[in-house]
Amino acid sequence: MIKIVQWIALIATICAAVFWIVSASIEVPSDLYTFASALQRASRWSWAAAACAFVAAVCQAYLLYINR
Repeated sequence: MIKIVQWIALIATICAAVFWIVSASIEVPSDLYTFASALQRASRWSWAAAACAFVAAVCQAYLLYINR
């Protein structure tokens, strides 16, 4: 069980890093009409990264709890 939780945390951490890199690499144009859609797309990637980081944090908290 511990190995499964460790693998979930590892995969979630890697996914979070990749999603935040993708979010940071989205170009935000100066045109006001396309600015909003680019910002929304970057926000969706950031949301996915934050969700993965949350999963990784919960896994780590669980591992700390059972190893106390």
